[in-house]
Amino acid sequence: MSREFDGAIATELVEQVVEDAHARLAASARLGEFLSMLTERYARDRLQRIARTDRRACGAEPLPRW
Repeated sequence: MSREFDGAIATELVEQVVEDAHARLAASARLGEFLSMLTERYARDRLQRIARTDRRACGAEPLPRW
């Protein structure tokens, strides 16, 4: 996911968001087989919102919707 947000979000923040998403979902997961997919979706959604918000705060052109 770091490559997907390269230049928009620091690699360390991407890693933190993914780890946090995994921890939150794992705490209540009943079926582990979907945990990776759900973690990716949840983290990507959060990172997209972070990227859009940061660009607006800087006065930069908004990122296209993914």
